[in-house]
Amino acid sequence: MSVAVARNLDEVLDHISSATDVTLLAGGTDLMVDLNFGRKRPGRVLAIDRVPELADLERDDRVRIGAGVTYTRMLAEDVGSAALREAARTVGSPQIRNAGTLGGNIATSSPAGDTLPVLAALDEYVGVSNTNVHLLAGIAKTARVLVPYPGEWRWMRRPGSSPWFPGFELYRQPQSRDWTGALEKLRADLFKGRNAT
Repeated sequence: MSVAVARNLDEVLDHISSATDVTLLAGGTDLMVDLNFGRKRPGRVLAIDRVPELADLERDDRVRIGAGVTYTRMLAEDVGSAALREAARTVGSPQIRNAGTLGGNIATSSPAGDTLPVLAALDEYVGVSNTNVHLLAGIAKTARVLVPYPGEWRWMRRPGSSPWFPGFELYRQPQSRDWTGALEKLRADLFKGRNAT
């Protein structure tokens, strides 16, 4: 198993667009269990816990919480929601809260996804095509969805939205292993109006 450490978002994008089967490691709380029980043996691991762009936590007219923000930090700082703060408090032991991240909670779709119900009730959700996105559609919420190439039938193959997920914003990979354009568009859409006066 090879392990690389990314220091910024560009390095993350370079790694995931130039190699297949890259496993991202932030807190590692689920991955380490899978490794210890022999359920996973990734060929490549990319540590993203030192990427400052993923650790952003800002509050102005709205709250922006990066995927790399730990539960401990969510308890220590204002995350704009008492329910989200309480969900972070219920996550495992202090060791798990110190390592575990909001992004990991979303990406793994763990049944113990303590923050997922709260995030579903809030205004904005960004995720990959997974169970959480389908649950949101089932309760008439929308999301911003990263769709891998080639997209599953439910996401359609043409640009635009899917009839099964009305109102969802889709960010598609143009080709396998190339998230650059999709992530740049997502970032631009999320921060639209951020610097407006």
